[in-house]
Amino acid sequence: MQEITLWDHVGTHIESPYHAVKKGADVSQLPIANLIGDAVILDFEHKGFGEPITEDEMRQAGENLIREGDIVFIKTGLSKYYHTEHSHDRPYLANDAVKWLVERKIHCLGVDCSGIENRTIKEQPNHRTLFEAGIPLIEHLNNLNALQENRVTVFILPYPIKGVASFPVRVIAIEE
Repeated sequence: MQEITLWDHVGTHIESPYHAVKKGADVSQLPIANLIGDAVILDFEHKGFGEPITEDEMRQAGENLIREGDIVFIKTGLSKYYHTEHSHDRPYLANDAVKWLVERKIHCLGVDCSGIENRTIKEQPNHRTLFEAGIPLIEHLNNLNALQENRVTVFILPYPIKGVASFPVRVIAIEE
């Protein structure tokens, strides 16, 4: 037997609504049906550090791809910086872009970098927008660049621990 101690935000991890909404679902309450299914990969590798991904850009990238109930992954190409001094050098999502995704009734949002917030703002409006809609967030996705298709089948497998807001997760994508 071994005792394991870990940080809930290590590596690829899922953040449940409970992370920012007191009465939101914790990791154990995330509907598994919302974490398995079709995912759309939107490419924003052209965005620079500290630049917003706007609603117009999100709409242009996803309007003809995103369907109700989809999982949406944002590809920045920056997963290579995980656990380096550039780990937090990334673009961010404008709050109206997040609201647009929520209006599409997505089941989950994921990014291949350290987050979706403007790091110059202390509050986390994007987290709140997602979590108030019951949509979990995955940060530090890995290997999105290895996928050739912009639509894949995804399995997101969190360990269901009651009272935990975030936890490392395995994300498996299968191309047709």
